[in-house]
Amino acid sequence: MTTVTETPEQATERIDELLAKLGNEEGTVRHNARVALVIAGFAAVPGLIERLEHGNSHARWEAAKALTIVRDERATPALVQALMDEVPGVRWLAASALATLGRGCLEPLLHGMLDHSHSAWFREGAHHVLVQVGREDLRELVGPVLRALEGIEPGVGVLVPTHHVLKSLHADVPGPAH
Repeated sequence: MTTVTETPEQATERIDELLAKLGNEEGTVRHNARVALVIAGFAAVPGLIERLEHGNSHARWEAAKALTIVRDERATPALVQALMDEVPGVRWLAASALATLGRGCLEPLLHGMLDHSHSAWFREGAHHVLVQVGREDLRELVGPVLRALEGIEPGVGVLVPTHHVLKSLHADVPGPAH
């Protein structure tokens, strides 16, 4: 029995073809392409990020859905930005994908919070992420931000706790040994 393997060029072409199908009008075409991209794994992530940032609404939704499964921190900045997407489903999936990254998503998410605290869409997505991430050992760390997001004036009230958590994150990172 012989096994045929793809060259790197062929694999890239195949991934590019699948990425193009994420914007297809036919749902089963999109679904099948997404499943194949998830199977391709980390090799598909740069293209998924591109679709998340610049694809049509179908492609953005499919890319966000794939990234909830692939779980690659390289997608974090694009996922944080997608919390501002005009399509609610894309925002929700971006938040879900960020939540799968755990602590690794916190710093970019909190910086996004400082930039977009005025956006109810962003705050809603960030709240979803922080609830998920804060279920375990990070509960105490993210608690003040969650309480501010649930408060009376979250657009303003979230700023100070967000700064404090960012400071705490930097304090937890060990510096170079002298």
